[in-house]
Amino acid sequence: MRAAIGGVVLLPWAIGVQTVFGDSAYGPGFQVQPFDRAAPRQMHIRAAAAAGALVPTSEGPRPVGGYGWVLLAGGWREIALDASADLKTAVVEAIASGEPLLEDEGEGYVTATLAGMNFSTQDGWKHDSADALLGERRFSSADGRRVVVLRLRDRASLFAAADLNRLRQLAGSDTVVVFGYTSTLRRCYLLAPDSLTKLGAKAALLNLDRLEVRLAE
Repeated sequence: MRAAIGGVVLLPWAIGVQTVFGDSAYGPGFQVQPFDRAAPRQMHIRAAAAAGALVPTSEGPRPVGGYGWVLLAGGWREIALDASADLKTAVVEAIASGEPLLEDEGEGYVTATLAGMNFSTQDGWKHDSADALLGERRFSSADGRRVVVLRLRDRASLFAAADLNRLRQLAGSDTVVVFGYTSTLRRCYLLAPDSLTKLGAKAALLNLDRLEVRLAE
């Protein structure tokens, strides 16, 4: 009986449920698929001696079983490092190119990254554009580098022609650096693949003109 109870307790630590479902960005294991992924041909579910499929939650990613592979074998750390690398790539690209950084996810992440690079701002975290379409904060460093950080108040506005045109005016550029949810980048990619230049699984250069042309079709 004790062995059976022990097996029941330990099983989800050793065995994970891996799945591919629809066009989900998560899975089959504890991983995030890039926005330019090929669409899966069919759904599948399997049990494996590995980390289970990643499920995003408000507290962070969680696996469907296979907890030991995530917590003890470095799966969670790898996901966190990948996301951090995408964010850092987007921030560095925005600073180097002078293009605005448009964020769709985790306002605090960008602010913390810039603070770690000795950037500061006088704009409060609720500082909006005049029409409240975007959150808008301007950061600068002691050595004269500058970057504008824009935050979508409603991600649906990225796919409305009038709002997109207004976004371009506020950004002062036809191109923005995007750090966002994979679902947002995926939708851009499916609408206008040529509008994106990939920087990472969650980061890209977005050409607003090309996206707008496809929205108008």
